[in-house]
Amino acid sequence: MTAAEGASDSTRLDELADAFSARCRRGGPPPSVEDLAAANPELSDEIRDLFPLVARLEGAAQDAPGPSRAPLEFPGLELLDDGVARAGGMGEVYRARDRSLDRLVAVKTVQARLNTGEGRALFEREARAAARLDHPNIVKVFSFHPDHEPPYFVMQYAEGVPLQRACRGKDAGWIAAILAKIARALAYAHDTGIAHRDVKPDNILVDSDGEPRITDFGLAETFAAVDAAEAAGPQLAAAPRDEAGAGWGTWAYLAPELRTRGAAAGPLSDQYALGVTLYQLLTGGLPQHRDGVAALPQELAPSVPEAMQRICLRAMEPAPADRYPTTAALADELDRFLAGREVFARPTRYRRERGGRLRNHLTELSLWRRHRLIDTREMDRLALPYRRLLEEDSAWDELSRRFPTETALLRLGGWLAVLSGVLWLAFYWGELSRGQRVAALGVPCLVVNAVGWLFYWRSSRPNATAFLSSGSLLLPMLLAVVLAEYQLLRFPQAAALELFGGAAAAAAEPAPLPDGADAATRFAPTNAQLNAVAVSFGLYAAVLLLVVRARVFALWLGVAVYLCTSTLLLRLGLRPWLEEGRVAWALLHALPVTLSFVLLAGWLRDRAPSRAAAFFGFFPLPFAAALTLLARFGGEEWLGAAAAWDQAPVQLWLMLNGALYGGLAALLGRSVVGYERTFGELFLLLVPISLLVPTHVLFDRAPFLGTVGEAPLSAYALLGAAWSVALVAVGTRLRRSALAVPGLAGIAVTVWRATERHFESTLAWPLALALLGGVAMATGGVMALVRGRRRVG
Repeated sequence: MTAAEGASDSTRLDELADAFSARCRRGGPPPSVEDLAAANPELSDEIRDLFPLVARLEGAAQDAPGPSRAPLEFPGLELLDDGVARAGGMGEVYRARDRSLDRLVAVKTVQARLNTGEGRALFEREARAAARLDHPNIVKVFSFHPDHEPPYFVMQYAEGVPLQRACRGKDAGWIAAILAKIARALAYAHDTGIAHRDVKPDNILVDSDGEPRITDFGLAETFAAVDAAEAAGPQLAAAPRDEAGAGWGTWAYLAPELRTRGAAAGPLSDQYALGVTLYQLLTGGLPQHRDGVAALPQELAPSVPEAMQRICLRAMEPAPADRYPTTAALADELDRFLAGREVFARPTRYRRERGGRLRNHLTELSLWRRHRLIDTREMDRLALPYRRLLEEDSAWDELSRRFPTETALLRLGGWLAVLSGVLWLAFYWGELSRGQRVAALGVPCLVVNAVGWLFYWRSSRPNATAFLSSGSLLLPMLLAVVLAEYQLLRFPQAAALELFGGAAAAAAEPAPLPDGADAATRFAPTNAQLNAVAVSFGLYAAVLLLVVRARVFALWLGVAVYLCTSTLLLRLGLRPWLEEGRVAWALLHALPVTLSFVLLAGWLRDRAPSRAAAFFGFFPLPFAAALTLLARFGGEEWLGAAAAWDQAPVQLWLMLNGALYGGLAALLGRSVVGYERTFGELFLLLVPISLLVPTHVLFDRAPFLGTVGEAPLSAYALLGAAWSVALVAVGTRLRRSALAVPGLAGIAVTVWRATERHFESTLAWPLALALLGGVAMATGGVMALVRGRRRVG
């Protein structure tokens, strides 16, 4: 049957399984698995996985001697009905009276057709698993009699109706209250080490008081048994689950990781089945998959509360790691819904749906730009909110949404811990013994990092990020202390080369100092040790970025790259360069590092766009800062300027930087990548600053072009006016207020200073400006009128 004919693959498979089981129960010969697979080629793999258990047990039952079973009798029990009170997949349940205690009980025995060695083993496992559980919402087992023929066990009599019938016509609040109790009962079973593995509405009975009870642990298995099977190897682990059927529940409720035969059943697969159960109760039907995606509950039942939809989708996440960490957490979420509080669930389905719709909007904006309805800058302005929504929430954002107060405390506490480490090194080094120095940083560093990794292993990424972001900053300080205290990786250079001078370059002691003895009165690691610390910090940040995948670690990695560069320059002679007035030479070495981030971002552009944007952000400001400082110190060291910012060579160099910024702004403005165009706007902001400020610093300096009024006219005054007019013209032409507005401000400052210097006693000067402005406005108006008429014509 095709999708167009009405049913999904999952629904079709459920129909086949029901027909197969019904034919087995009637005693007729079931069709072979191969016949079913041949008749349904699109489901052949699933059929071969799903049906072996029933086929094997049916074959064994048909080969077993004896045409029928004698009337059942159970010692000490009186059967109250002739027929079966309830039939499950493996057994039959009878209502009985315990003569000794005069109470109603339920008796479960293995079905006659499944009374084989394998069937009895599964039946015994159910009895033993259920007997370990004592919870008000789980049916209790009183006794087990494996030697009786047939084997049976006596359990609590739970009078009620199946869950789906009990919830029919009930509102979402009633369903949430029932499901919360069921989830807590399953959480109790999971804490005991037992996974049910066949959670579905038929295995949950609800009494007249609305109390649910979980039944039918026929497929239950302890985690230890699963772990032991997996430890034996993939083939041995798969055999008891796939061939004997112990791993298979009801197909429609089976978690994706079990359908692919790639994982063992456990608490998270029980949670998935409970999510499907919730979906069924809310919508009245099982999830109908279209293109591999189930319809949203609200699409099938608009009255479903959106919060309940999110809870359902979170429990039904295809990837186990995206579900609730425990079934108890699912119960807590349902309790929050019942209490009217905010529900924390953020299903990946929402992110996928949101991402698809946002990308459609971005595509439409691109079409608008292509059709000249908007320009690139307008497209970026409209698209920026969409791009921000497309970015994954940072772990801090996710944590602060759920726990705003706790997140603030984590941030504040982590930062204070980092600052305390700095204070130990800067102010209290000489007052501590060696052990105290190491412990002062070692204890908080190890504890914070250990807690962070513990949160990560427990699948709590936001908390892991909160702790590891602080722990990663404490680690280099601890490493620096250990290296300095125990004199490891010293490789001292001459005192003139060492950052900390003679204290760092002093020869190492022949043997480690005893605990309590001071090696120095201040913290003084060698350049080599600082370089090792920077490299270690970078490696740790890279590991955290790859494993935890939080953007904050991209920030730390970028900082580490600059630290590595700085410490490497120290080893190459940075300190003498600074002391000997060769700062420009050091800055020239730093520029390639800023450009390396452009190359790294380009390499990551298609592989990891969000990481590429983070690394590209380490280029513009450091690059501009290095160029600015290079103008100051390069003008002094290479062009013979005095050691001051107001020197002509320095200001001319800054103007040259402005021209470079303009070129970069134009280049990045044409990029197809949004974040590059955004940083292009940053360079655009630097253009008027770099062009106008130097001209006004040199406003009164030579060379002079003549005398106007009573004062000489400087070439820089005219240059400033020219820059201002050019900025207004170009900014207006390109519709860039970042150029036009500073240009207008530059004209205002130029006019003010010119009036003060040349025209203060000339009353006609303001009138001349007004007339010039009027002529300009009239000319512009006439030109606009003429051009408009031409277009109309």
